[in-house]
Amino acid sequence: MAELVSRREAVKAENGRIAMEAAQLEQRARALGVEKERVIRAAEEVRETVREKERAMRSRRFAEERTLQNRIRVLQEALADEESLETEESNAHHAAVEELRAEHERALTELDRGVKAEVSQKDEEIAVLGDAIQTEKVKLARITKLLKKYTSSSSSAAV
Repeated sequence: MAELVSRREAVKAENGRIAMEAAQLEQRARALGVEKERVIRAAEEVRETVREKERAMRSRRFAEERTLQNRIRVLQEALADEESLETEESNAHHAAVEELRAEHERALTELDRGVKAEVSQKDEEIAVLGDAIQTEKVKLARITKLLKKYTSSSSSAAV
């Protein structure tokens, strides 16, 4: 019986030790559970932070894309305006050049007519003067002839 009592004491001590180990294991399990919950919460917070940053990045990227698209549109409109203005200026320049050409042509034609008219007038004046000179020559020849006739008849009458 003493053996039984000592075995009982040993089993009791073993049960106490097992109970203590079980309590320690239970305490460790609770600590691990608390740690697990903390890690799960931290992981969830990290996931939420990542989601928020992804949303912010998508939103920022979308805003930047929209800004860039607007900038491209504005630049394309400005380029189209510049091209239109350049075309208008080019057309105006060509029209002005053509107008100057036409004006120059009109001035040359008018000058040509004026010169031809003046040449024609001078030719007429030359012809008139030529006729006048011829008339004067004829008159001079007649006067010379008459003068000779009168000088020779007055010389013969004086003799």
